[in-house]
Amino acid sequence: MSFRNRLSKRRSIILTWIISYFSILFLPILVSLAVNQESGQTLRGEINRANATLLAQLRDNMDHELQNVRRLNMELSLHTMVQSLMYSNKYANNSYIYDVYETSEELRLFKASYPFVDNFYIYWAAQNTVILPGTNRDSKFAFEDLHGGSPSMSYEEWMAIMQRKNYHGFLPMQIKSQGGSLKPAVAFITSFPAGPNEQSVGSCVILIDAAKFLDMTDKIRLFSGGQVYVLNENNTILVSNSPDTDIQLPQIERLHNSKEVEFPYKAQDGQQFEVMHAESGISGLSYVSLIPSTLFWEKDRYVRNLTIVSIVISLTGGSILTYFLLRKNYGPLHRLLRSVAAQTGVSYSRNDNEFQYIEHVFTETIDEKDKIGLHLKQQNQLFRSNFLNRLLKGQLDAPLPVEHIVQAYGIDFQSSRFAVLVFYLNDIDKFLSRLDQKTANEKMKLLRFIITNVVEELASKTHRGYVCEADDLMVCLINFSGQTEHDSGDANDLRQIATEAREFLLKKFHIDATISISSSHPTLNDIPIAYKEALDVMEYKLVMGSSPILSHEDIRSSLKTVRQGTDYFYPIQLEQQLMNCLKAGDYDQAKITMDSIIEHNFSEVTGHVHLRKYLLFNLMSTLIKTVDDIGALGTFSFTRDAAALDRLHSSKTIEELQSLLTEALQEICSHTSAKRKLASMETRYKTHMLLIQDVIDYVNVNYRDRNLNNSLIGQLFDLKPSYIARLFKEQTGQSLIDFISKTRVERSKELLLQKELTVGEISEVSGFNDVHVYIRTFKKIEGITPGAFKEMNLV
Repeated sequence: MSFRNRLSKRRSIILTWIISYFSILFLPILVSLAVNQESGQTLRGEINRANATLLAQLRDNMDHELQNVRRLNMELSLHTMVQSLMYSNKYANNSYIYDVYETSEELRLFKASYPFVDNFYIYWAAQNTVILPGTNRDSKFAFEDLHGGSPSMSYEEWMAIMQRKNYHGFLPMQIKSQGGSLKPAVAFITSFPAGPNEQSVGSCVILIDAAKFLDMTDKIRLFSGGQVYVLNENNTILVSNSPDTDIQLPQIERLHNSKEVEFPYKAQDGQQFEVMHAESGISGLSYVSLIPSTLFWEKDRYVRNLTIVSIVISLTGGSILTYFLLRKNYGPLHRLLRSVAAQTGVSYSRNDNEFQYIEHVFTETIDEKDKIGLHLKQQNQLFRSNFLNRLLKGQLDAPLPVEHIVQAYGIDFQSSRFAVLVFYLNDIDKFLSRLDQKTANEKMKLLRFIITNVVEELASKTHRGYVCEADDLMVCLINFSGQTEHDSGDANDLRQIATEAREFLLKKFHIDATISISSSHPTLNDIPIAYKEALDVMEYKLVMGSSPILSHEDIRSSLKTVRQGTDYFYPIQLEQQLMNCLKAGDYDQAKITMDSIIEHNFSEVTGHVHLRKYLLFNLMSTLIKTVDDIGALGTFSFTRDAAALDRLHSSKTIEELQSLLTEALQEICSHTSAKRKLASMETRYKTHMLLIQDVIDYVNVNYRDRNLNNSLIGQLFDLKPSYIARLFKEQTGQSLIDFISKTRVERSKELLLQKELTVGEISEVSGFNDVHVYIRTFKKIEGITPGAFKEMNLV
């Protein structure tokens, strides 16, 4: 098939290659776009931060000067002469003329101290007079002299401003220069306080030439190409370096409400601006700059255009290179497809993906091979397990020698010495619970597979191990390698294999197993004997409940000999001793007594195991009799709960019985000990309360004794002073010294109600060493002095 035809197929590998090539091509393009986007944002952020900083600098400079204006306003408003004029009622006639003159002369002194201020005056509403530095005028003459001819404000409007009540803020005005021409200015106007039902008192007006504000804006490079507006609290333009003073700023409210510092703005003539905004927390003014967007984002547009051109060039060159690489790389793949189809006989459809076809051919081949190998392995494992089972039980009856049969099953005996390990699975519930998706048969197959592989691998480190299932148990036949020549060495190796296998199965798969180990035997024919030994050990282990790993060597004497007359030891004297310890709540001594009984009966692993089990049942009977004697039969879980008794009766091992005995022993001793402690605490509490009451009675009788303190009371009651003081505080909640002081004060209060005795005499009679100590103690307790208490009650 031609390259063009393959290219038109949707499933062809060529389409995948095209996508891959273009993905590689688009990766740097995407990175370039991301870098351009990030750099653009960084550039915008830096421009915004620089402009915001410059605008904030303008705000801070103006705030500094306006602070001086506010200071001048405060000095003028609080000046004594000004206050006298505004709020005094003595100027009924023309007597105020001289005071006004003195006030105007006084104002002259302020003008030289504030060079930033162009002029200032005070409007006195009572006389309709304007007081200027060095002179005074009536209101109409003053308006014509200062603001006359202003098109933006008439005399009536000016008077309305002067007569406002409770006004404080900046307003735009026009003032006359020395040549008589009008110039823009900023007026800071403050009304003198007046009552709610009173007429306006007057206003203080401070005028600043707008040119001084514009000088500050010209010093900041931010506004070299932009427009600057200074607004008052009502968003009225106070100062601007723009010739268009009638410009509308409808989005200033947006700045106040959303707290934005920058946003685009389109003027009425269609020109786009970038608006910057800063507010003063000192003067309350707002500073707004409008910078043409073309100037603001010129460099950003240049970088963006350069990125677009480079992306177009990269796409064009990459597309041409991709076409030639595809033609070159597809030729060898096409020849491989024809070769595979010819040799395997698997048909190749032109609509198939090339690599998927090759993968399909190889997968089918490998799967077929694996199925054949798995079938052969399963058959071999089944035959091998059956052979090992018959070998363990001594049931071999084959025409061929065993040496030839084991080779067919992959069994390699390295020596003539053998031993057997038997695995009894105690708990596999946790393992099976993790296999919810499998059937019960599949779970057991997996369990046998894991045990087989783990045990055979651990055994193969030093010897050879072969695992099979026999009589519902997992059995491992160990063939020694010949490196160990003594039985002790064989026993150590067997125990190490068993220990490692049990720990690994428990830790990795949560399979809890009990393992029994046979002795080592020198011939192949002794394998059934080894298997029977391991089974005997397992039976002993399950009844006696000893270590989870037990060998035939450990219990050899127990299985062969039985002592006569010493298999059961539990005399009535020891039973009575155990009951006494339980009633006394002495857990340690009761545990020692019970352990001594168990040790005497279990010190040697001889005799019948069930006889030991009956001994433990008798010990439990002793515990139940003790509980009945103390009258608490329904208090304990092992007598109250039927499930606990069932658990005791269904215990399979001696270890389980002994554990239940220990739990019951501890529960009984805890109960009896707690009862004894409670009785002891009640007795001690009553004794302490009687002692404290004696102390209280003694203090009430002997409070006049000046030497009465902790030491004297401790000596009297034959106790340490610190002990009786601590005991008194624990029982009463107050210290003994405080109680003595309160008792003396209470007795003195009765004497203070009598007129015959002075305070000094009462302090001495009440047991105080010094009258000053008495007064200080009385005030600390009662909140007042003894003299005040006496006067208050006598009155």
